[in-house]
Amino acid sequence: MKYDVVVVGSGLFGLTIARQCAEEKGMRVALLERRNHIGGNAYSEAEETTGIEVHRYGAHLFHTSNERVWEYVNR
Repeated sequence: MKYDVVVVGSGLFGLTIARQCAEEKGMRVALLERRNHIGGNAYSEAEETTGIEVHRYGAHLFHTSNERVWEYVNR
């Protein structure tokens, strides 16, 4: 399969640029990720015993007061 662009990493930037290339530019995108999940260092998951959401890689949080940005990253 041929791609127009290859994006390495599925953190916030990687996912954003992959989406823009695919949806806004109509490009064929290959997204490569070495981990078994997307989200990069901002990834969180439920702790097995308690079900409490924890940040696997520490407190890598995304903060914004811009409503348009918040809506975009929550799509």
